[in-house]
Amino acid sequence: MEEYDLRLEQCQILTKNDPFIKVSSFEKNKRVNKTTDTVRLLTKQYPKNKFVWLMGCENWQSFHKWNGWQDIMKMVPIASFYREEKPFSSLRSPATTMFKSFRCDASAPLGDPPQWRVMFMRPHAGRATNIRQNLKNGELPEHITQEQMDCIQKRHSFCLDT
Repeated sequence: MEEYDLRLEQCQILTKNDPFIKVSSFEKNKRVNKTTDTVRLLTKQYPKNKFVWLMGCENWQSFHKWNGWQDIMKMVPIASFYREEKPFSSLRSPATTMFKSFRCDASAPLGDPPQWRVMFMRPHAGRATNIRQNLKNGELPEHITQEQMDCIQKRHSFCLDT
């Protein structure tokens, strides 16, 4: 993974024209690095906001090992994105079993925690794994804008023939 400041800058570039997404350095500013602490601080600092935890479905396999995972389930609804090309086995886990009765349909209205849902989507070429492989091969990933590439090149002092 790239350094934090570069990832933050890339996210800002990607979302600069999307008014519904706010890229923030909240975790860095608050010096937290555990999801449970982040969610706890966000919900406390912004009690009028409705937060939803977004994560890839592959995380369900280890979610029960996360620090405070049951607290996360009880603090915010979760939308998990199934984006893998492998068989749909990631939902058989201790967390999904324990909270099985709180799973709702992807199109259901947003409810209160511990509600969770699975959103199905086609894998995107912009996955970090693909980006790293493209750059390693000296290729410009198709989905990266020129502004993002300029930012990467400036920070890494390398050049791609495009």
